[in-house]
Amino acid sequence: MVIGRQATDREPGILELLQAKTAEFDGTVVKTIGDEIMSRFPDAAAGLAGCL
Repeated sequence: MVIGRQATDREPGILELLQAKTAEFDGTVVKTIGDEIMSRFPDAAAGLAGCL
């Protein structure tokens, strides 16, 4: 399936972007599962800023 392949091709770039944004706002990547990322931030304000 072409759409599935396109998503798989983009996945590493998306994970790298999310990891960089997590670090930018003093967060820590707890783990990744497939195309998901679990991050922890020092406080709610940093978590909110990291997702905007």
